[in-house]
Amino acid sequence: MIYIHGVAGSIPAPPTIFFKKVSFVEQKTCKNHDQVEAKWKCEICQGYFCDECIKVSQITGLDIQTCKGCGGKCDLLSKVESVQSQVSPAASFFDQLPSVFAYPFVRGGLSRFIIGVIFFSFLNFIASFSIFGFATALFVAGYIIAWFIGIIHSTANGEDDLAAWPEFRDFWSDIIHPYLLFMLTAFLCRLPALLSYFGLLYLAGVSSSIFSLFAVFINPFAAAYAFLPLYGIILVALLEILGAIYFPMGILAVALYGTVGALHPRVVVPSIFKALGPYTIVCFLFMVIGMMNALSSFFGVILPVIGLLMTYPFTFYLIIVQARILGLIYRTHAEKLDWFQFTTAE
Repeated sequence: MIYIHGVAGSIPAPPTIFFKKVSFVEQKTCKNHDQVEAKWKCEICQGYFCDECIKVSQITGLDIQTCKGCGGKCDLLSKVESVQSQVSPAASFFDQLPSVFAYPFVRGGLSRFIIGVIFFSFLNFIASFSIFGFATALFVAGYIIAWFIGIIHSTANGEDDLAAWPEFRDFWSDIIHPYLLFMLTAFLCRLPALLSYFGLLYLAGVSSSIFSLFAVFINPFAAAYAFLPLYGIILVALLEILGAIYFPMGILAVALYGTVGALHPRVVVPSIFKALGPYTIVCFLFMVIGMMNALSSFFGVILPVIGLLMTYPFTFYLIIVQARILGLIYRTHAEKLDWFQFTTAE
């Protein structure tokens, strides 16, 4: 059986995804135990390690192997005698894109979608009135993000059924950790715009004590209109746009690698150019989806009952579609992106 090592544990690879086998002529020994055969290689420090010298963590119920020294992701080594360039050609991104919008409803997905909308709408309602509102809202957000990551994984591995609900065994690894991965990714993508906004405020001699919160929690671009000169508005707007372009590939890398370290420009920037055509469409779709989500939220405010009944299903649907689109980017460009080592199980 063929396995992809490095994507949140050992995940069966579909026959439609391109892969390559890597041949190792000489046996590698552990960096810390020279008499022990190495089974893992760190992508950051390039060291070879045995099972005892790596750290195993769980993300949404799946094992992630990392280097104890530098924290980099470790890939499993495997001796392979031949090199195979591909299995069967996968359908292109554009061939599969139309099916994305029906993905939440195919092969039993409709019932899972309806149950999810009802359950999480109920939890959101409880969060609005319960003394445990914050904890409930955090659980809902973390669990949906964990499912978002799960959809990316299942799509990347060639599955066409709506991903199953993630297992919930530990509040930290299954809820908090996925939530932090997503939120840190979003924050770091917007960090240049935020820093430029505060820096320009300082240079303009404007006190940021009140405006800082407005910028962080609302939108630095909107705040820039009121407090910055024209060149400042242009700079902040440009950095916001670049951050929005960076985010889809960034969250895809973070979801598959299981670490915010995958947000590094040397991972994300080359990957954007390797899939530039489809990725341009992805960014456009994300912009449209964001506008649609904002519009549905607006109706949820002006029409409290009817609006909320419309907002929850629509938002839930858009989350699934976004995850599916990201998974398709990796699924159709795995060979070009070359993020992981593809090997056969021994």
